[in-house]
Amino acid sequence: MSKFAKHWWQRCCLRVDHVATLAQQSVRARRPVALGKRLPKISTLEPMVLFSATPIDPAMMDASAGDGAAAATVMEIPLDSEAESQQSTTSSSVQNPEQSDSVASEIIIIDALTPDLEALLEDLRLHREGSEVIVLDADRDGITQITEILESRTNVRSLQIISHSEDSSVRLGNLWLGAENLDAYAGEIASWQHALTTDADILFYGCDLATNADGRTLVDSIAALSGADVAASDDDTGHARYGADWDLEYATGVIDADIVVSESFQESWQHKLATITVTTWVDESNDNGEMSLREAITQANAGAGGDTIVFSASLDMPTVFKLTRQQTEDDANSYGDLDILKDVTIVGHGINTTIIDGGELSRIFDVRGGTLTLSDVTLQGGNASGEMGGAIRVEAPSAGLVLQRALLTDNTATEGGAIGNKGTIELTDVAIIGNGGVNGYATNTGGGITNRGTATLNRVTLSGNVATVGGAIFVESSATSLSL
Repeated sequence: MSKFAKHWWQRCCLRVDHVATLAQQSVRARRPVALGKRLPKISTLEPMVLFSATPIDPAMMDASAGDGAAAATVMEIPLDSEAESQQSTTSSSVQNPEQSDSVASEIIIIDALTPDLEALLEDLRLHREGSEVIVLDADRDGITQITEILESRTNVRSLQIISHSEDSSVRLGNLWLGAENLDAYAGEIASWQHALTTDADILFYGCDLATNADGRTLVDSIAALSGADVAASDDDTGHARYGADWDLEYATGVIDADIVVSESFQESWQHKLATITVTTWVDESNDNGEMSLREAITQANAGAGGDTIVFSASLDMPTVFKLTRQQTEDDANSYGDLDILKDVTIVGHGINTTIIDGGELSRIFDVRGGTLTLSDVTLQGGNASGEMGGAIRVEAPSAGLVLQRALLTDNTATEGGAIGNKGTIELTDVAIIGNGGVNGYATNTGGGITNRGTATLNRVTLSGNVATVGGAIFVESSATSLSL
């Protein structure tokens, strides 16, 4: 069993993460994503106003729509000599781990929740010829997956792990590994040696894994058990705009492997490998040890940006996050709507599982700075009477919204019952249904969307939205563009 496999198994035992459930709902999380593969097209709703070629069924966006767990997908990046002959068909081969007979000396393991995963896979395809790339099924134990992959491997010189780290632990699949649960997997980690060369490297790309004594103990112990040289980061991993980098500052030996991603990717991938996990459905802001969605956003706003917010799998499913701190409205995220001030990614478990409710008293999200990347959620009950954007308002011209696999319903505002945009928005696989004119509140323009900026809609379904002008979409004369 390979070193990498055991390492991941241990971390999985630390704690169950929300990633497992999220994976079920999204193609990339539910099933490992293969290099060069596209998201499947989604089946059609009942007749409705439709933009783009493929309408979507909200049920298809939820975790419950999937079936059993899928095996991790192994992607062999062809060598230059092979690539030319394969160019007319596919840029990579996708195999079951049990069927793969690869002799790759470098194996790259990727967490399914990595932001902008397709861009990462494309960079590896272009720049890591001859490597094996595995995107883990977030619904399964990552150590088990890697063990299955590495059982038949030998002479592996490098295991490079791209994942999220939190509290000196690293995530693999649906579990975490840290110093506190490492002993339970010591035997498995020691058995990794059969697949690794005597001078093999294990590299962990994730924020702050080696930033304190517990994290360094984890790294040192994995090195001692596996016999490999192990390296990890003691600061943020990701784009420089967030004060992050791709250097691994802490190492137990001489690291021969180079940085896993290209220099161009380091410049273009504007994210970082850090997570904040929501552990309570209560809308609160205090120091009681739980992490609410509001508190997670406040923490992200206080940093340099680029964080990913996920929802703990320990929460009851489905979970309704109802905004109740309505004493007043501010722009600092303490009360009222959820104010986005920095780049942040929020990933739910599915539209029938992660539901954020404005309680008919407040807008849900107000993007005042940075870009909100939001996926796999339902937004309902948002109310911005007299204002713009019942569920989401992109307030600043420089701000943005990337919305994927989401349902927006029963939201209302004077302009833009579901979404009001003054900046840049991109919607993909989104259903906007039954917004505007809700509960006696009139919507003047754009029952679904009012656009004053730049909007791109890909496979977006609008149905049953109501407004005096523009039941589905209202584009004001000041808008830059609308692409359908």
